Amino acid sequence: MRTAFIDSLRVVHSSRHRGVFVLSNDSTQYHSLLWSEYPVSSTRGPFIPRLHIDRFSDRLPRAIASIWRVEQDALFVPVGLEITVIESEIPSLSVALPAIISHIEQGKDSGFDALLPFPTNCTTATNIWSQNANVHANASRAGSDAL
Repeated sequence: MRTAFIDSLRVVHSSRHRGVFVLSNDSTQYHSLLWSEYPVSSTRGPFIPRLHIDRFSDRLPRAIASIWRVEQDALFVPVGLEITVIESEIPSLSVALPAIISHIEQGKDSGFDALLPFPTNCTTATNIWSQNANVHANASRAGSDAL
C-alpha cells in the first residue's frame, strides 16, 4: 500500500500497528488508512480484510505530525470510507488508493466504487464490498447457519 503512494509522489508514513498516513497535497492535513478484520458470521470469524480510510484520526504519531507540521487532529475530510475485500484483491486495491485519496481531496464523498479495479457491492456510498468479498461473506454465513 505504501509503495503505491510513493510511486505517485505522495509523502507517506506507515506503522504496523497504527496504519498508513498520507500527507495531503497542500501539506496542511493528512489521510489515515488502517486495515482491520471484519467478522463475517460471528465475533469468532471467519474474518475478511477491511480497509478504513479517514476514520482513526488520533493515530498519527506525534513525531510525524511535528515533522509534517500538521496538528494531530488535522485529518482531511473524515469520510469514514470502508472497503471490504478478499485477501487476493489487496494488491489491486493498493494500486487504486492514490486515486481514492485524490478523489477525497477534491471534496467528493461518493463515487469511490468507480475507482476500484474490481466489481463492487455498495451498502452506502462509503461502505463498499468487492463482489468476491460479498459472495464469500454470504457463503460463510450460510455455512454457519447450517450448523
